[in-house]
Amino acid sequence: YATHLAKWYADLAFHYEKAKIRDKAIEYLEKAGDEAKAQYHHQQALKLYDRLLVQLQNVFSFPKKEIDTFLKKAEILRLIGNWKACQTVCEDALRLSEQIGDTPRIGWVKLVLGIIFRETGKYDNAMTYFEQALEQFEAVNERAGTGRVLRAMGIVYNYRDDYDIAM
Repeated sequence: YATHLAKWYADLAFHYEKAKIRDKAIEYLEKAGDEAKAQYHHQQALKLYDRLLVQLQNVFSFPKKEIDTFLKKAEILRLIGNWKACQTVCEDALRLSEQIGDTPRIGWVKLVLGIIFRETGKYDNAMTYFEQALEQFEAVNERAGTGRVLRAMGIVYNYRDDYDIAM
């Protein structure tokens, strides 16, 4: 089993949940969700992430993992075109990020919100979120985030036929 453990993550998570061994349930729910997501089993991944969020809700020492799980859910919801649910999940992540003052995660959530608006043709809203995300990333010198935001902004400028600005 050790060579193919990923195949059993969901089963392990289930058993740890039933045994009320929270730390192991959290570990294997995350691994199972990530594996399902990697295999494009979107509905299964969403269910696993929902179960993970239930486990994390009462654990005060894991707010960053909760935010990251919201972002993973948001990525799937965006991929399958469930814009409203994606936005709701992002708003939950944003609220928690702001509550704990996690500047990089605030930036990542705002980037995803901007992408949602861009993909639904609401370019002004998208640019507002992109600018806010850029501020967050620049405040903590988050280069990967800054690059992703600038790329996202360039796409909007391209869609608006502002080619000079897009470059």
